[in-house]
Amino acid sequence: VRFFEDSRKKLIALLFSSFYFLLPLIYSRPLIENMSGAFVTLSAFFAFRFYSSRRGLWLALSVFSIAFASLFRFQSGVCVLAICFLLFLIPGKRRWAIFILSGLFSFLLTGLLDLCLTGTFHRSLWAYLDYNIHHSSSYGVTPFYTFILLFVGLSIPPVFFSRYKGLKWVEEYHTLLPVLLYFSVFLLAHSLIPHKEERFIIPILVLFLVLLTPLASFFTLNRRQNWRVITFSIVNCFLLFFTSWSTPQSNV
Repeated sequence: VRFFEDSRKKLIALLFSSFYFLLPLIYSRPLIENMSGAFVTLSAFFAFRFYSSRRGLWLALSVFSIAFASLFRFQSGVCVLAICFLLFLIPGKRRWAIFILSGLFSFLLTGLLDLCLTGTFHRSLWAYLDYNIHHSSSYGVTPFYTFILLFVGLSIPPVFFSRYKGLKWVEEYHTLLPVLLYFSVFLLAHSLIPHKEERFIIPILVLFLVLLTPLASFFTLNRRQNWRVITFSIVNCFLLFFTSWSTPQSNV
């Protein structure tokens, strides 16, 4: 909700984060992707605050949050590239210094934690990288566009298929640029990995809903687009019932 200032968008973001059909099925489970996703979202929020205020504190907190996210799922660490892209858009050597120092501190801290647990500095990270490089593809290979199509499906087509006439794209997404970068970097990196599973995209699911919010707000302001709002609501509530009362959910 705090990604937005407009009351309409706040309400839509709240509805998305509370009643989107997939969330009860996923976030009630102790998956490492869930725990990592919480810190990915938090890091994106801190990056969002940094982008709007230019304060170094938010930048450092964003880096620390990605480090925590990586403790649960190493692949989430790729989002640090989104912070790099953001820094290229905001000139200033001091900000780069904060980024590098906070990154080194995070790497040292997480390495020392692994040293205490395994006896070797970042042993888990190196072992994980080595295993995935040599064995990841043995679990199955899927096309580059798999996750892209998955997110299209999660938007409940054809609700968001529109020309968006009159939508001020720059104005709507300028402040959400950090979120867009996090989502894009994560999606691109995971699309390049030959082996793909649906659970891999869980860490950016909330960011996906954040990016849908301005589009949903645009539809609610246009009466001709009411069918989209009604369709999404009906289909989402229908699916929400089954995800909330499915057998796996009852077992939880």
